[in-house]
Amino acid sequence: METIPTIRMADCEEYVSQRRPCLIADGLASCERLRQWTPEHLADMCGDAQVSVYVSFQRLRDAASAAERKRPYVLSNVRLRDAARWITSAALTDRELYCPQEPMMKFQSLCTDVTFWKPLSEARVHMWFGTANTVSALHHDFSLNMFAQVVGEKRFILFSPDQVKSLYPKDGEESHMSAVDPVRPDLEAHPRFAEATPMVVTVRAGEILFIPSFWWHHVTSLAVSISLNQWSRPDLHEYCNRTGARLMMHEYLKDGWSDFLRTRKILLNDLLVFAEKAAAVDQAMPALALNVVLDHYDRWPDHVHTPVSVEGDVRQAVEHLKQALLDDSVYEIDQDTVAALARRVCHDSVLGAFARAAQGAPERPRVATPPLAGALRGAGHDHTS
Repeated sequence: METIPTIRMADCEEYVSQRRPCLIADGLASCERLRQWTPEHLADMCGDAQVSVYVSFQRLRDAASAAERKRPYVLSNVRLRDAARWITSAALTDRELYCPQEPMMKFQSLCTDVTFWKPLSEARVHMWFGTANTVSALHHDFSLNMFAQVVGEKRFILFSPDQVKSLYPKDGEESHMSAVDPVRPDLEAHPRFAEATPMVVTVRAGEILFIPSFWWHHVTSLAVSISLNQWSRPDLHEYCNRTGARLMMHEYLKDGWSDFLRTRKILLNDLLVFAEKAAAVDQAMPALALNVVLDHYDRWPDHVHTPVSVEGDVRQAVEHLKQALLDDSVYEIDQDTVAALARRVCHDSVLGAFARAAQGAPERPRVATPPLAGALRGAGHDHTS
């Protein structure tokens, strides 16, 4: 079992830029007003703000099966002063109470206290407030996460995105959730989980845990706890791991990345530049990007009557990558092979010229590159057209 590096805030930029998790020991040292926070302070400052309170019972933690561990009951539109009173007195009962993921903008009188990392205008900030023994099941976030512990302690169990096959993600809308309880795993139902390597860290008051996008994490509160977190939207490169690529494969099958490109204002030429750079660290995301460009080419209305042919070896290679994605074997292809294809498309292909011309990107000089015929098959992937 591995641990998370503990660093100082002055050294965190290296970890953030490299998307490596770390514990920032002095993360809230400069946040003097946050150090005044207690459950009573929250009630005094924002007692009329309404929150949702999740109620469960301690005995359910010890249930032998998932069927016995029922979902908590949700009380809606509860005043924060009532929630704070219940939470601080819950130790006298068998109840566990949790106010999860409450938007900080609900608590206007407290917003100016939140001065760590980014301004509130640049990140989504949420508050988490509850008793000991509350649990967030194993899941991943789509955004990078600065998780600040203000009061109490929480234990995190983390897994890297590339361990996704050992974590049994659920289907559909819960695909960011794992079917595994890492504290009490059922290895008969989830045998591959035995191959997973967790990282475990306890985050104490005054500390910040940096969780990169798509890192899986399970969270247990060890005491009455107040936490804050900031989520920032990931860029395309942060999807270059097996969890992020899995998500984007689902997006591709749904709408060919149409909504993703529209909301992010990403041009076709941007995808080619991305594919060339991303091939150094991942196979699936460059493969998806190249197929999105080919799909646009094939459906571009100006090509209906007078198509300009994409080079045969380029088309064949891109389509081989698509088949490998569908077969879940794209990571069996050598990264150098994917990189060679991305360079060819970017610098010396009709497909690259189309991507630049279609949306007004400047033309780039063509660079002579070797032919690609048979390259994917030579790398151990032997699909035919």
